[in-house]
Amino acid sequence: LNHMANRRQAIALLVSEWPEQLNIVDFKRQSASMFAAQQRDSETLQMLLKAGADVNLQDYTGRTVLHGAVTGGSVECLAAVLERQPDRQLVTAEEGNTPLHTAIKLGLPGIVRPLIEYAPEWVKTKNTFGFTPLEFAEKIIIPDLPAFQRLMAKHGRTVGAQGDYEECVAMLRSASAPPMQSTGANVA
Repeated sequence: LNHMANRRQAIALLVSEWPEQLNIVDFKRQSASMFAAQQRDSETLQMLLKAGADVNLQDYTGRTVLHGAVTGGSVECLAAVLERQPDRQLVTAEEGNTPLHTAIKLGLPGIVRPLIEYAPEWVKTKNTFGFTPLEFAEKIIIPDLPAFQRLMAKHGRTVGAQGDYEECVAMLRSASAPPMQSTGANVA
């Protein structure tokens, strides 16, 4: 616990003395705010964002701070990033995944809802392979979830359980449904 407090104190000092370091990236073109978001470190992330970290920087795969917050699965980090109104057009380079595709891939229902509210157009956005987030879940993940979980585990990723994916799909179906038409009839 002391280590984290000392680290945050050091980061705060660096940010106050050399704010130009906020958007310096590493060899993967990842910034400190991307790392903090992915590591679920909402305190450090909020400090960096408040100091002016750019939420629209993209790493070598096209991921942004928002993608990092989604990958980390932290609702607090996600909220902090969404407050900064990140660019809705930024997707991953190879797969063309929106942050909503990423949340579906990982089976994170607690992250899906705020993303749909932030960018409802993402529900219908197709990735490089031509899949909307709903199609991605229904055609790739759910048909053989155990195989998908094993594949993701090989890449060091933990994903949701069957119920998590079912909840994500229900949210996407609801968001994809056309709005109810009013009949104009009064109910007495």
